[in-house]
Formats: sequence, structure tokens, C-alpha cells
Amino acid sequence: MLRKITIGLSFISVCIAQAHQPPYSFKQQLSMNEAEQLLLKNNAQLKLKQSEVAVAQANVAQSKVFDNPQMGITHNVNNPVTHHYFDLGREGETDIQLSQHIYIGGQRMNGVRKSIAELSGTEADLDNERRIVLHDLREKMIDINTLYEKSALDNKEIISLQKILSVYESQAHKGNIPVAEVTRMKTLLFQATKDREGNETDMFNAQK
Repeated sequence: MLRKITIGLSFISVCIAQAHQPPYSFKQQLSMNEAEQLLLKNNAQLKLKQSEVAVAQANVAQSKVFDNPQMGITHNVNNPVTHHYFDLGREGETDIQLSQHIYIGGQRMNGVRKSIAELSGTEADLDNERRIVLHDLREKMIDINTLYEKSALDNKEIISLQKILSVYESQAHKGNIPVAEVTRMKTLLFQATKDREGNETDMFNAQK
């Protein structure tokens, strides 16, 4: 069963950008397989590698086909009968040549082998690029998920500290607890808020 990972929608091509909102305020459930399929479909570098493979495949097919014969027709400049120049009449001399490129010494098979080797190289490059982008995607999604969970914990901690601070201030006003405790609680709340802001910045940077 695929593990669902919550990620911000601005993440690469897998997400829907909404720049006017904070990155942590909107999210979507995507399985790892869904995210991978979207990335494989939209990644520009992979598209380039796929185009190179298509060209190499066409070169292999072309290398296996014999060249078409070439035909040339020439008409002499000086008619040998009338001694007129540029005479296009029936008495003019016309030369028709038909040529066919013939490979010798295994040249054609060498060309086929070379194009096949080039195809294998481009396919290997595509596979390697695919592994790289998928590895980067998995690491990115794990990082974003970790940051999102940390942000959720920060929010809970801040809410809890705010409630405690409210009680402390009330009790300090009644003289039941020292003011120093209120100050300490305010410091904890300030630090927790600062930590959350730093975490949200990390989330934003991770989604670029």
C-alpha cells in the first residue's frame, strides 16, 4: 500500500503554485507513485534525453536501409551535328547516368553497429537521468514531509504555550505566582514562534 505523503502544492511540476499564499497553508495528498509519474511526464531534462533516444532510433533504422540510386541527365553544350551551342533539339547529345552507392569491406554493417552503439549510449543516459531525478524527488518529498510535520508540532506547542501564558498572567495578577514565571513563559513562546518562522522558511526553500 502506497504511503501517502503530504506536500506543499508549489513543489516542482508535481504541485499547483499559489504564490500569494504561504507554502504551509495549502497541501495535497499524493502517493509517491503519483508524484513520480508526474515528474517523469513533465521533467524538461528527461524530455531532452527522450528526444535524443528517438533521434538515435531513427539513425539505426536509416543505417539499415540501402541508399537510393542516383540518376543524372546532362545535355551537351555544343551540338556535334549542327555545331550550335545550347541546342536542345533531338540531334543534341544527351548523357544519362545511373549510380548506386555500394558498400565494401563491411562498411554498411560497421555503420549499423555504430548507430546501435550510439542508441545504447543515449538509452543509458536516459536511464541514468531518470534514476537521478527520481532519487532527488524522493529525498525532496521526505524533506518536505518532515518539515510539514515539524510545523504542525510547532503550531501545537505555540497554542499550548499561549494558553499557559494566559493562565500565568492571570495568576500573577492575583499574586499567586511570581512575575518571573510569566517572563519565562513569554520567552518560551517567543522562541517557539521564532522556530516556527524558521521552519516555514525552510519549507518554502525546499519547495523551490
